[in-house]
Amino acid sequence: MKIASLNKETALSPLEIRLALFENGYKPVLARGKISDVAGWRTPVETCEQVIKLSSDHPDYVNTGLLCGELVGVDIDALDPDTAAALVAMVEKLPGSSRALRRVGKAPKITFVFRAEIVRKKTATKAYMVNGLKCQLEIMGDGQQIIGFGEHPDTGLPYEWIGPSPLDVALADLPAISPETIDSFVADAEAYLSAQGVTIVPVRTSKPQPEYQPSQQGAVAGNGIWAELKSRAMANLGAWVPALGLSGTKPYERGFLARADFRASTSSKGLSGVKRGLSVCFSPDGIVDYADGNLGYNPIDITAVALGISPSEAADWLRGRIGDERPAADQSACQGMIAKYLSGGKHRQPQAEDAEPAKDIIAANDNNPARPAPPDMHPDPYNPEAAGGLLADISRWITTTAIIKVDELSLAASVALIAGFFGSRALTPTRAGINMYLTTMVQTAGGKGRPPSAIRALADKAFPHGVVSNSDPTSYAAFERILRRNSSVVAVMDEFGITLQGVNSKKPDPVASSIRKFLLAVYDQGNGVFDGRAYASADTKKDESPIDGPALTVLGMTTPETLYKGISRESVADGFLNRFCFVESSPHPDGVHPPDLTADNSPPEGLVERLRKAVTHFPVKVTDPGKSAKVKHRVPFYGGLNSAAHKEWEKIFYWQHDTSWNEIEKKIRGRASENTARLATIRAISRNPTKPFVTLEDIQWGWSLIYRSIKIIDAGVETMAGSDQEKLRNVILACLRKAKGGVMYRSRLLRLSDVKEASGGTQDFLSAISWLYMSGEVVDISKDGDGSKLMLSSQNTED
Repeated sequence: MKIASLNKETALSPLEIRLALFENGYKPVLARGKISDVAGWRTPVETCEQVIKLSSDHPDYVNTGLLCGELVGVDIDALDPDTAAALVAMVEKLPGSSRALRRVGKAPKITFVFRAEIVRKKTATKAYMVNGLKCQLEIMGDGQQIIGFGEHPDTGLPYEWIGPSPLDVALADLPAISPETIDSFVADAEAYLSAQGVTIVPVRTSKPQPEYQPSQQGAVAGNGIWAELKSRAMANLGAWVPALGLSGTKPYERGFLARADFRASTSSKGLSGVKRGLSVCFSPDGIVDYADGNLGYNPIDITAVALGISPSEAADWLRGRIGDERPAADQSACQGMIAKYLSGGKHRQPQAEDAEPAKDIIAANDNNPARPAPPDMHPDPYNPEAAGGLLADISRWITTTAIIKVDELSLAASVALIAGFFGSRALTPTRAGINMYLTTMVQTAGGKGRPPSAIRALADKAFPHGVVSNSDPTSYAAFERILRRNSSVVAVMDEFGITLQGVNSKKPDPVASSIRKFLLAVYDQGNGVFDGRAYASADTKKDESPIDGPALTVLGMTTPETLYKGISRESVADGFLNRFCFVESSPHPDGVHPPDLTADNSPPEGLVERLRKAVTHFPVKVTDPGKSAKVKHRVPFYGGLNSAAHKEWEKIFYWQHDTSWNEIEKKIRGRASENTARLATIRAISRNPTKPFVTLEDIQWGWSLIYRSIKIIDAGVETMAGSDQEKLRNVILACLRKAKGGVMYRSRLLRLSDVKEASGGTQDFLSAISWLYMSGEVVDISKDGDGSKLMLSSQNTED
């Protein structure tokens, strides 16, 4: 059978072709020859404006492809004419084939275009050698594309459509093809090809493949949510690596080598198939793609990208091969977190071994059975492994190069950096910006200096555009100037708690108040326009142009006592505090060590390059440094609406709006779901910047951070200015001032009528004393350090 072809020449430009395809429901892809490595490849364009901008930004990409998924390409990749004709005859027997579009690039190869009843991944027969020529059938699905217009790189001739093309027929009007039809057809084609030729890569029979032996039968589990699963996977590579189906997979020393079929070729020639090297190395020491900048993977990541599934599905796939039980989230992990800061352990008495453990001081509403249970969350979100992707790499580097190692501070800084780079490009699934207000809580000399300086160095080395500003802005105008220089920026604020105190003091600090006003105004403008402050005189403000899509991220630092002194009902009521994610620090298990004076703490080139690649390969580009994209990329939920990720986010939304919360609690929880979506999107971008999507695990990880932050604010509200706790503290201080030398035993203080009247009980009294310890207004002078004898720090005492 001779395949006819019609040369349907058109005077349309590449842009006009792409716009016409978009109007017909297709997703156009920019290509150089067959190579597609700019936005639009794997990530659909969503507007005509995106098509226009992409075409303008990449004039050398003159070929145009069509993204597969809903579109299905039945690709007859057969150079033998008789074999191609036989496969064409088989296609023509499929339902609706007479209406399928046909495209020829390099005859006798031909591609038929259908519409998928159900979107699926690519499937194919083995490759066979027939009459000395390679022949194969491929069904192009989700994650692939076919070139439809432009010049074929081998023939130098235009791609041809036999009959109508996608410019004439809308995607919705293509004939539908079912999964059952595809599977049956592939099986028939496999049988035909196997009868006509031999497989190009025959199964090895002469030399049996060595049986892979695990190098480590009991790997250390670690602390992450899937640590045990990943440890088992690394200790038994043979149980799952061959099942990934990566081409060329073969045993090598203690592991395996394979081709990176899941990514485009890094070669300038765009090599494919067997021409590509075995660049992915699996060993018990790690998984690395040597052809992609030594990019490292863990078993969950490599499974997800190789099979084109979500991380949770990848975990299930691995679990089915090597076993593992995912640990249940411990909801009690967040209870009483702030008590350790408030108490300092001073009021606790030594306990007998069989005594009941002392209870943490927690907010009274924590014991209210009417309160709704929080949705599931990640049990250990601060572990770098839990975050994964760039977040893990950046936070690990910060921690390892810090004198005082604090995982929580490193992760918060890493989140801020990702938000700073991608705030100008990305939106959450709910169309909010991804900028974050983060405040780390750490004791004095607790290691707060290294994280902000580290991300500043990394940002400047990757893209010297001022993404991280450490100028510590001190006014509304200062913040606005920073945003005008760079619409997506990380502003470092030292001693954030002092700013709060300045706002809420009896004589409010106008500078602190202006900062609060600015942060309230700009937080939600990531998907909007911000005009800034208007002045009476034009000379006061030189630049009055609006700022498109400003994405201000704040990385603040404070001590717990400074923060709690600044919390007030006003800061809660106006929604200022619920915009923040508070991150508490804890001692690192490695402890503190003297600095290595010979160490090079500058950002490693591999990390810098990976950050650059993440930014340049993101679906939306920013061509004007310092400005935001006119149309930001909305990162979707994995699986769309009503997916597991979307439903989990809805649970947080309903929890936030539960009717059992009192007015203060409602305000504190007012942005729980929104902030969770922001963090989840940052994690999604960190893990897969070329095609980010928010998974169930992203939501649970982000929610875990936000829930912990809410509990921190809850604890602070109990001691905030104007509260009953503040009144009780003032009574205690007044009593100590009247005592001789400002000294009194705690038991005596507790029995005083003024204290008993102001206190709701022993627990309230202990909370007040703990706060006074932390604030430094009261010191413990008892011999045993148990807080039994108290003294005013001030020398202003009355006899």
